[in-house]
Amino acid sequence: MGELAEFEEVECASAEEAARVLFEEALPATPVQDEAKIRLEYDGMGLSSIVSVWGSRQLVEGPEPVVREVVLRNLHRIARAPGLKAFAVVVVSAKKCAQVNAVFPTAFVPVRVWRTSEKLFACGNSLFTAD
Repeated sequence: MGELAEFEEVECASAEEAARVLFEEALPATPVQDEAKIRLEYDGMGLSSIVSVWGSRQLVEGPEPVVREVVLRNLHRIARAPGLKAFAVVVVSAKKCAQVNAVFPTAFVPVRVWRTSEKLFACGNSLFTAD
């Protein structure tokens, strides 16, 4: 397996910039995952699942252009919320994924993306939708 690119947290001012950094820089710095492990982390780990912890309602999957468009639409929706300070793009090494955190004064809203050898998966908190 080839070596992964290095990635350090990047702060972005816009949804477009955050999506570009997420897909073109952060995601390539994450390892390819097994689909079953992604699904287990999403909704199969009881109280520690993303569904339980974040209140996530939807796991989006598909080719990069489709998932990228869904993520960008969600980042635009989040950007309209009052108090947004910035987007922080990170690689979550322990979860083997890339993530955008929309940073607010007292909280953050996450959007997470994983990759398999065939497609991408994305989710967020209860506000994240495929629409």
